[in-house]
Formats: sequence, C-alpha cells, structure tokens
Amino acid sequence: MVEHVLSCQRCHKTSVVHQHFRPELPQDNDLKAYGNALKNSQGKARLVLLVYPRRSSSLLHEAAPDEVRALFGEATSCQEAGALRAAAAMYRATVEEICRDRQAAGKV
Repeated sequence: MVEHVLSCQRCHKTSVVHQHFRPELPQDNDLKAYGNALKNSQGKARLVLLVYPRRSSSLLHEAAPDEVRALFGEATSCQEAGALRAAAAMYRATVEEICRDRQAAGKV
C-alpha cells in the first residue's frame, strides 16, 4: 500500500489517498527495489481509496424518507470502503425501498 498526501493547487485543501497494489511488488523494505518495480510497472494499482476527507454519506435531500436515507448512507459507506458488491446490494435495497415508499406496482 502507498499513501499519497495531495494538496489541491486551486483551493489548497489536503486529501489523503491509499493506493493498493498487486502482490508483485517487493515485500521487504528495499526502497530501491520497490521504486524499480513501480517504475517498470511490475505492480499496478488494483484499488485506490480516498481516505480523507471522508465523503458525506448524507447525499440525499432531507425530504427523503429516513429508511431510504439510512440504506443509501450504508451503501455509500460500503462503496467508500471498497466493498463494491455490498454497495451494489445496498443501492438495490435503496431502490426497492423507494418503490415500496412510492407504492410502485408492476413487474420486478
């Protein structure tokens, strides 16, 4: 894992990003071998996570029903953690709750 601390040139705010690589990278503390592996593309990023600032999971308007907001917030948390299948399941549950709340009828 590599941690990057970035600063926006426009607003000067700081962000922290964790970059996870495939296991082809050296596992010891040999920085030269690690740098060479990166330079030669022996390791490619497989997951990049924004660690700071945390994204707000309250992206829905306050008029949305509490249950929909709760499901959507959990889905967003899963997505931020990199648990994409879990996030997809929670987003689907959110849509199903919206349908129940709106008393939608028809084929599923």
